[in-house]
Amino acid sequence: MKKLTKINISVLAALLVAGGITAWQWRPIVRAYYINCVRGSTTELPRCDRVEVYYLNGDTGADADTGFPVRPYDAHSLILDRKTLTGREAEALAALWRSQTFGVDYQAMCHEPAYGFRFYRGSSLKFETSVCFHCSNFYVTALGQSGWWGFDNRAPRATNLLTRLEEIFPASVLKPKEKTTNNAMHRNSAKTSKLPVEGHRRGVGDGERWARSHE
Repeated sequence: MKKLTKINISVLAALLVAGGITAWQWRPIVRAYYINCVRGSTTELPRCDRVEVYYLNGDTGADADTGFPVRPYDAHSLILDRKTLTGREAEALAALWRSQTFGVDYQAMCHEPAYGFRFYRGSSLKFETSVCFHCSNFYVTALGQSGWWGFDNRAPRATNLLTRLEEIFPASVLKPKEKTTNNAMHRNSAKTSKLPVEGHRRGVGDGERWARSHE
């Protein structure tokens, strides 16, 4: 009996030590997981053979039947048009997406998406997001929660991506007056985004705060 008790105590001690190590390592493990999810949705997005592309009106007042999900807001943006690319066209658009310069610091404090993406390989959905070029941001979903990440909308590769999307949806090309208004709005948003903030519209924080919330 004494021998069995000693064995049980040894096993318990080993479990406590393992549990302590796991708890100590939990934060960096979770953070690494989220960073990996961001990479898997951006520069390391898998090859795709089908991409569903959506032209959105930018507002988030639509319902689930008529809108594309903007998950950090728990809302939907009205779908104005949609196209499905397959084969080489799909992978070409995926390659354009991978080529962007990504980083949480690029984003502004708003999100009024003109486009939505669903990237597929076979029947498997690899990545879904809405994209706002004026606010330089999109969302990433992991472990059932979504948060914002950014990209450099002034880079030539961003221009190439936008040009391709405007080819797919000619109606999404802004008229000169709309460009002037939207550029002014973007400059104001970009300036505001450099200030310390508690969160975005509807209380949604930026990508760095989103990642930290899972530490």
